[in-house]
Parts: sequence; structure tokens; C-alpha cells
Amino acid sequence: MSNNRATIADNVTIIKERIWRAAEKAGRSSDKIDLMAVTKFQPIDVIRQAYLAGIRIFGENRVQEASAKFGYPYKNQGPKKTNKAISGAAYGRDFEIRLP
Repeated sequence: MSNNRATIADNVTIIKERIWRAAEKAGRSSDKIDLMAVTKFQPIDVIRQAYLAGIRIFGENRVQEASAKFGYPYKNQGPKKTNKAISGAAYGRDFEIRLP
């Protein structure tokens, strides 16, 4: 059975190649560009696949989801709302996790 959907690893490879080409065209080093995967509504198994594909920076705009997935908040994406401000106050302005 053939599956036409690209895997997360395939997509990461394609995106990194596009970043490299865009950086080269702009006269920049692609080493200075970070790729962040936004994990909103994604289950932990999908996040794990992204990690295995080389993604090390993950972003989320919901403190509650970030806490449930990683045990602590990480890079905040989008405007803060009251529940985020209250929940995120102990963690600082932005939430980010960079995995080894």
C-alpha cells in the first residue's frame, strides 16, 4: 500500500533545504536561522517524530498544552490572554524549550 503523505522527517528535510536556499539567496548563513515547530493541537507522538527528525525548538501558544506536553511552558506563540498571563507569570515573558 502506497502512502502519498510525506513523513514529518521528509517535511523537515524539505523545509531545511528551503531555509538554506533562502539564506544563500539573501547572503546569510543558514546556521544563523532557527527552525521552530509549532505544536498547537499536536499529540506528543507527533512532537516526538519531529524531535527524531532533528527539530529542537518547539513553540506553543497555550500554556496549559505546553505544560501537559513538556511539564513546563516553552516558546509562546501569539497574543497572551489572561489565563496565559496568570499561568505564565512564574515562567517569564516568553516560553521556549530547546531540546538537546
